[in-house]
Amino acid sequence: MNWDGTVHPLTTLFPQIQPPADWCSGCGLGIVWQALLRAISTLKDPRGQSDVDDCQLLISGLGCLGLINKLSPLQVNQASPEKLGEQAFKIAQHNQPKKVVILASEPDILVGGIKALLPANINLSNKDLEGTVLTLFINSGLSLVYSISKGPVPLAHLPPSEQKMLVNLPWRARQQGVEAVSRWTSLHVRRLTRAIKMALTKAKGFYLIEVISPCLMIWADRKKLGESLPRMNWLQRMAVINLAASVAEMDLSSGERFVIGHVRQDGD
Repeated sequence: MNWDGTVHPLTTLFPQIQPPADWCSGCGLGIVWQALLRAISTLKDPRGQSDVDDCQLLISGLGCLGLINKLSPLQVNQASPEKLGEQAFKIAQHNQPKKVVILASEPDILVGGIKALLPANINLSNKDLEGTVLTLFINSGLSLVYSISKGPVPLAHLPPSEQKMLVNLPWRARQQGVEAVSRWTSLHVRRLTRAIKMALTKAKGFYLIEVISPCLMIWADRKKLGESLPRMNWLQRMAVINLAASVAEMDLSSGERFVIGHVRQDGD
């Protein structure tokens, strides 16, 4: 219950649902976090019972996402950024619960490279995967700061020739054999929630969802995108929904309007 007596609609299932006060007001992390919890709250096992206990969260603890540990109603494991993908597959292959969500943001990539989101050999790992692994990556726009400044992106463990994954993560995911890829924003909450639910209701497989959510600390200052409401207006103006996009259409390098939606299965 809040100070004013209001009760969050998910309180009965997740008593500690309120986002950390440490997050900026209007921060997209809280929006994505609640979309994830809403999707998980609808999961049912074959007997029609809640399947919440069958989900596990995996984070590195870096950046603002590290505050998740303060309130998560889910089982939470931590791993270093470069081992997040590998650790998620190990959990889904050999242990309960069988649904593992990697919740990551750009600090994880800047420290751990591509391994923070995608294990080194997805095709090989998929053969023995008994559960579901979902990478939920929050793209805060940090990479665009480097793009605009024309400076190199400081990615550990990633050759310069592969640094374009920051502006086209769906392309990289398809290259490494991810089963299904989609991109949404912190404005498109219902579509994001449905995409998360679709992935977690699968019996097995590896899925990736990218969420465009500009960081207020980076983009709200100097009147770049304004505060919370102008930032949402910007997302509404710039995002183009395509429910069967090619990986080429998901490129963000132009810095202009960008495509959100599902990447079609052929990926071309």
